[in-house]
Amino acid sequence: MTKGSFSYFDPPNKPLKITSSFNAYTQNASDDKEQIRLRDFCTMLDKKGHNWMLSNSDTKRLYEDMFFDDLYADYVINRVKAKRSINSNAN
Repeated sequence: MTKGSFSYFDPPNKPLKITSSFNAYTQNASDDKEQIRLRDFCTMLDKKGHNWMLSNSDTKRLYEDMFFDDLYADYVINRVKAKRSINSNAN
């Protein structure tokens, strides 16, 4: 990775509803500790002069959870509306 490189991260989203249980792309579930680890990695990239962007769910908008706003308080947060759906029925 050279200085000025760009990385995009799309980690498992923090669930927005009780029925939303997808929080892992592998058998190891993602939790707040993993989100903090990702933020720390992004901070390291930032200090080395690399560019990065990530997406996640907007927990603040739905139930006033400030987790991501607090976690990324040192960075610019742009909120973008996006429809998401995961189909569990292959038919």
